[in-house]
Amino acid sequence: MNKVDFFMIVTGDRDPDIADYAIKGFSKIKGLDFRLVVYSNYIHPVLKKRYFPRWSRYPYVDLVRNDFQDGTEPEKTGDVPLEGPFDPGWLVWDRNLKGLKARYVATVDADFEILSERFVHRMIEALDTDREAMGASVYYCPEVKDYFDTYRGTTFDIVGHWGSWCSIYRREGLDFGISMRNRFEKAGAGRPSGKTRVSFSTGIWKPAK
Repeated sequence: MNKVDFFMIVTGDRDPDIADYAIKGFSKIKGLDFRLVVYSNYIHPVLKKRYFPRWSRYPYVDLVRNDFQDGTEPEKTGDVPLEGPFDPGWLVWDRNLKGLKARYVATVDADFEILSERFVHRMIEALDTDREAMGASVYYCPEVKDYFDTYRGTTFDIVGHWGSWCSIYRREGLDFGISMRNRFEKAGAGRPSGKTRVSFSTGIWKPAK
């Protein structure tokens, strides 16, 4: 059994170009039993032909090709999508992460290039040492009050959360039955008019100490 299964979603026509560098970067990781699951999220068949043979040559890569998506228009799911007409990350995570069998399961963005392996080993060492810690992330965003989002023209209160750029979780933590999706709590219930409270995908993961 691998110690870590990394899971990378590569979406649409733009991600593959930058993901090519990110996937290659995993070759820098030494002394760790791991695999990188690369999930194709409506990548164009032309780009699959260009990149998939190259990615398949890395011994640590497992490709989820999703060839049934070729030539089809993806259905919009859930809330109004902000990531184009593709399956949003939370939906892909909910469907796939629990099927991974490694001791640790990690999400990694398609544009997250590994320049040094040291931080990966430090994250694993921290989780091995502190059994109460549910996960580790390379990024933490504290609570932000009155954040104005120019995309929506709306003011938010953002809940403190761990970023999904590269986050490693204990496998058993995925058995809680909690969705990874973003949460948008609308105005009301004592909240000022026009204010929305946002908890991003990894906001469910809280530090143990």
